[in-house]
This record gives sequence, C-alpha cells and structure tokens, in this order.
Amino acid sequence: MMSINIFHASDLHGQLHYLSETDFADQADLFLLTGDMLPNKPSKYKNIIKEQEKTFQENWFHNEAKESVTKFKAVVGNKPVFYVNGNHDFVDLGLLLNQAGFKSVVAINQHNLVYFNGVTFAGFGHIPYIRGEWNDELQYKELD
Repeated sequence: MMSINIFHASDLHGQLHYLSETDFADQADLFLLTGDMLPNKPSKYKNIIKEQEKTFQENWFHNEAKESVTKFKAVVGNKPVFYVNGNHDFVDLGLLLNQAGFKSVVAINQHNLVYFNGVTFAGFGHIPYIRGEWNDELQYKELD
C-alpha cells in the first residue's frame, strides 16, 4: 500500500484560518474535514433554531470567512477534500466549498464510502440525542 499524507481538521467552530496557517498543509495528499467546522449563531439563550443557524452559517461562510476560505483553497489546489458534517454544521460543508470553487469535494458518510490510494474512508455524523436542536441527533437505539 502506498503511503498518503492526510491533513485532518475537526471542531474548528469557525476558526477556519487554522486551515491555512500550518507548515505542513502543502504536503498533504488529501484534506479530511470531520465536522463542526462552522460557527453557531451567538445567543445568550441556548435554544437552537435550525433555520436561523443555516442562514447565519451561509452568510458567515460567504462574508466573514471569505479570506480564510480563499487562503485554504490556495493550499488545497486540486487535491481532494473529504468531509463529514458535524452536529453543529447546519449547512452542508461540501456545498459551501463547491460554491467557493474547490475542485474535488467528496462527502464521506454512512452511505458513501470513499477510496483513495488503497485507503477506505467512511464518516458518521450522528450524535446521541441531546435536546433535538442539533443536526443528526438520534436516540440510542437508532444509533445502534
């Protein structure tokens, strides 16, 4: 099996500038983003309203995060980006990356195994039920 260099990031919660501020990202063969990459709408109340979160995240990605996204796109070039959405990601990250002009963005999830240089990737974005406010919350018997 051929070795591959994987750049992995998770749980940045909007701190996307870290994606292009590392010394080794340019050595990666592929980029693996495994959830909770987007920030949540600031609120003094902890009640999550999914449609408001979706609008907030779309606007944030295309405005406040634009510079970080552009820098990360330059680092990635034509290399693949595999991703799985997290429970804090109310907008599909792959859709946003495609809108930003990334060339090879592929979802990995329980329905889509992805193969790269002899390695199989799978993702699972579900979490145990909390309050029904987060994405992909499931009851324990559904998680089984």
